[in-house]
Amino acid sequence: MPAEPGSQAAFVCDSSEDRDTLTVFGEVDIANADDLRRSLMHCARSDRPLTVDLTACGYIDTSGLHVLAEFGQLMPRLSVLSPAKGHIPRVIELLGLSHLVEVVFQPELT
Repeated sequence: MPAEPGSQAAFVCDSSEDRDTLTVFGEVDIANADDLRRSLMHCARSDRPLTVDLTACGYIDTSGLHVLAEFGQLMPRLSVLSPAKGHIPRVIELLGLSHLVEVVFQPELT
């Protein structure tokens, strides 16, 4: 589900045999955190695990991470795939998101 025109993010939901994945592209901030929330609601199915892939996301602020934390409380099978370096893992650690949802840090491919 693409973000609203003018925003700087896009959200793509894919399904595999055993889980759903919401891939986040671009930047998520207060201006489009509701787009992330709507995309999560669209992609989430209660009987399947959902992974939010942030490896293509260049930036996410606290409003986007709060959306993920909210969903983590509602959906215990939610996990987040994050780049291992840069802004995103620092903010995840500062906010303690890894205490609410499973966070997997993906190392950069060299």
